Amino acid sequence: DQQTTSMSSATKTFDIKLSFKGKTATIPNNQSSITVGEINELVRNEFNLSDNVALKLLHKGKVISQTSIPNASQQAFPKGITTKSAKIMVMATSDEKVTELNSSHSDPTIRGFENEKTKPGPSKNDSTWGPAATGQHRQYKFCKFVPCTWQSFGHRTGSKTPHAFKALALLEKLATDPGVVAIMTERELVVNTLGEMDPVDDRIMQKKQESGACLLGYNTNSGLRIDVRLRTKDLNGFLPYNDIAATLIHELSHNWVAEHNALFWSNYGQMRVEYLHKHATLASSGYYVDGKTTAEV
Repeated sequence: DQQTTSMSSATKTFDIKLSFKGKTATIPNNQSSITVGEINELVRNEFNLSDNVALKLLHKGKVISQTSIPNASQQAFPKGITTKSAKIMVMATSDEKVTELNSSHSDPTIRGFENEKTKPGPSKNDSTWGPAATGQHRQYKFCKFVPCTWQSFGHRTGSKTPHAFKALALLEKLATDPGVVAIMTERELVVNTLGEMDPVDDRIMQKKQESGACLLGYNTNSGLRIDVRLRTKDLNGFLPYNDIAATLIHELSHNWVAEHNALFWSNYGQMRVEYLHKHATLASSGYYVDGKTTAEV
């Protein structure tokens, strides 16, 4: 008897309440056997939607009908309706709009979750340093890269300052520079974060400038984080790459010696020699990237 009562309650008539762009409509006395095609017809008649409008109908958050899926003969509510009414949200898009959206290019600045999962890692062939570049050492490396965003220094649409994406690419170029990789590997260095120093609102930089100094980078907690300045004073571009690389090596030298004493400059000089020697070795072996030596890239 309980099973009979349940089946009876699922097959009784019920109202369908439609919602579309703030408008509502109620279709009374519907059977639980109503099909997807019949509901689509009711929706088009109720809201005066032509056949060239693609429909998507949702019931309790689930899609029960979509123009692109040929299921008109299927039962709309296979489990039946046990309440007095069924609420359906209607979404409609013209065929012209669907075609326009399908043919448009996606925004390269936006990455969906699925794209993030499948995003390939950098390969040797994609490296700025050419196909023979090894990238960072698996163990001795910079673990994270943090460029400045527009919130940091007032970048707005139309501004000439390079986008944060380009700053990130420059930080990654520094980390995979064969000379820098040689230094990191030889000294077994691990730096948690390589960041871009804020060119406008950096507190440490401001303190240095007050004393007449020019700060191009700094090392926090003996290599826990290193920040280097990438942008020019007018923010319209980046500083010369060789200058930025020299600053990074300077800050790496602070991993051992905090003060600018003789020991610091001796260590820094040795690291610079190793850096230049690595690039000279690549050049002497005939290794070129797009017609340039790695020292010229």
